[in-house]
Amino acid sequence: MHIKLKNSSSTQRFLSKLINNFGGAVINAAMVFIVPRALGPAHYGNFNFLRDSFQEIVGVLDLNTGTTHFNYSSKYKETITATTLYFYFCLALGIILLSGIALVNQAGFSAYFWPGQEVGYIYAGAILAYLMYLSVGLTGLSDSKEATVGLEIRRIIVTIIGFMLLLALFFNRALTLSTFFGLRIFVFFLFIIVFAIYLRNKHVFRFRFAKVNLSESKEVLKYFVSYSHPLLTLSLFSFLFVYFDRWFLQIISGSVSQGYYSLALRLSAVCILFTGAMVPIFRQMVAKAHGENNKSYIQTLFQKSRIFYFVSAFFSIFFLFHSREIIYLIGGAQYSGAKVSLMIMLCYPIHQTYGQFCGSMLMALERTDLSRNIGLFSLALGFIFSYFLMAPNSFFIPGMGLGAVGLSLKMITTQVIVVNVSLFYVCKIIRERFVKYLSFQFIVLIPLLIIGYVTNGLYGSFIDESSGVIGAVSQLLISGFSYLITVMALCWIFPGLLGLKRHELKDYIGKVLSLVGFMR
Repeated sequence: MHIKLKNSSSTQRFLSKLINNFGGAVINAAMVFIVPRALGPAHYGNFNFLRDSFQEIVGVLDLNTGTTHFNYSSKYKETITATTLYFYFCLALGIILLSGIALVNQAGFSAYFWPGQEVGYIYAGAILAYLMYLSVGLTGLSDSKEATVGLEIRRIIVTIIGFMLLLALFFNRALTLSTFFGLRIFVFFLFIIVFAIYLRNKHVFRFRFAKVNLSESKEVLKYFVSYSHPLLTLSLFSFLFVYFDRWFLQIISGSVSQGYYSLALRLSAVCILFTGAMVPIFRQMVAKAHGENNKSYIQTLFQKSRIFYFVSAFFSIFFLFHSREIIYLIGGAQYSGAKVSLMIMLCYPIHQTYGQFCGSMLMALERTDLSRNIGLFSLALGFIFSYFLMAPNSFFIPGMGLGAVGLSLKMITTQVIVVNVSLFYVCKIIRERFVKYLSFQFIVLIPLLIIGYVTNGLYGSFIDESSGVIGAVSQLLISGFSYLITVMALCWIFPGLLGLKRHELKDYIGKVLSLVGFMR
């Protein structure tokens, strides 16, 4: 018999993740000022190409066991058998990954899978991706058992240690592609050790080889197969098509374009820090409510996604109007070719918010069959866009030859279509009006675009050949302050922009003020 989880403070867990996300964002922002400049577009592109490629490979080898384990562990209290089996699987995955690379390299096929990459870097990319996979698995285990706060404190400490080591390499002029790979591998290895010790001390799981009960194992495996088998096809095709994007970009445009696209993708991720902090908690809460058949609470939870959509749009639109300053400050002249890609990718987090909440909802409600079908549609549509936007005119089937810009356009176009398809089905399942969420997108974006355009245009541009960094920072600060104040005033007058009523907005403000007073 499964025992249901006890209630816990979702607010506390959310705040711990949010604080850690913002702390990590400050460090990552500092890293973005250092790493792209130190490595240059080509090496920065190589690093991201290898890491991202192997993340996709690890993702397909995972067979969705990580997602299944999180959902199982969120619903039930007694999950030692499930976690033990998942632990064994993770170890086997690492062995298979490294053995597969050795076979590919021995057969002389490395240049086809990872064009232009040295063998040593290929192994480094694989090890890094595997360690990242393990850290995500441990984080998921922590979140599912509501042990988030302590783990997030440890995460930020390790992140600070890694950043200090990065500074040491940079100021000693020792930051190269090799040392950066080595540093990231060390940091994630440290993550895993610290997380494992913490979870063991919290009695969540003992990281050791142990026997498992045969009857319990059969029950767990039955759940895993039932939950994840609809997603296996999606995982395979996801790997093929997503890997194709970066591989095709590498083939037709090279490492420099990889660097441009990678920088744009990393910077756009800053806009979803607030959303990213809530998504795993949201999914755990929905899975728990689903286990209790609490349909009204699931509906209430999803309604809150509109707040996070607004916040993501708020950041994305502001940075969209200041992409020139951002490129100037972070990459300098050598990354000037990334400007258009960055402007496009800064729109990506807006609908990604709805996408994250819809995806989490389908996973938590165990509608993996629907998630698979939507995912396959997304991959097929994305493949068509990828080819025709990136392929050169000289190909047998000519394309537009847009390179990194084309891949960015593909990401945005596909996402807007697929997210609204997902939103339609989620609304249907939980009996919400799809039109309400569809119209909300325009209600939010139109005023934010107007305010962003006006506040940027009123002050002109401080950045020119003479003003340099001071001008760029001044433009961001002055426009940002005006943008923030104007948007806050508009939300007070029209709280519906946040998907809230006036009394709900006052309640939220009161809670924030109480929290600030408590923190003092």
